Amino acid sequence: MIFFVILILVMICIPYFYMEDRFERLYFKIAMCAMNAVLLLFAIFSFQIFRALTFLAAILYLLLAVPIILANLVLVIGSCIKHKAIKDLLFLLPLAFSLLFSFISLKFNLSERLALKLEFDSYKAELDDYIFNNNKTENIRTFSDYGGIIWDGGFLDKYSAIIYDENNNLDLLFKSGDKKIEESFGRSLVDVMKVQDNYFRCNFHG
Repeated sequence: MIFFVILILVMICIPYFYMEDRFERLYFKIAMCAMNAVLLLFAIFSFQIFRALTFLAAILYLLLAVPIILANLVLVIGSCIKHKAIKDLLFLLPLAFSLLFSFISLKFNLSERLALKLEFDSYKAELDDYIFNNNKTENIRTFSDYGGIIWDGGFLDKYSAIIYDENNNLDLLFKSGDKKIEESFGRSLVDVMKVQDNYFRCNFHG
């Protein structure tokens, strides 16, 4: 993995130091924009990527993020030295923004919220077909008081489901610490997010 990170870093940075001034500045701007765009896109679609690749997504993120961050630093510091322009340090602002957005996206589940916005209707249709017509598919999960559909298969004993709650108060019961919830699901409920009235995304453990 270290070799791959170094290889990407070398491929991005070496051409810059051998270019003439006009092409060098163009390459610098394109490289900075492209690298930070990759970080932003990974943050925006991180939920879908991790859902599809599970632990491999973490490796992929390291293989992308580490060389990109290092390349940003090398190119900006190199530019400052070559042009004797300390103002070029401002080109680190896009990197700072990309990293800040990644942190905010992770903290507030922005990527998952976007995925729910894009994909919820199809999951809701399948779940409603079970709730109201009793047509059960392999993605449907039944609990004593609730019905749901797998949203994220997770890894090991962690997974997520979209749960239908006729009473529309599952989030309030979770926040209140009501013990009946775990009795209903038969497992530990670690997070609840309301998607829309009567539908909740629930994270389970165990």
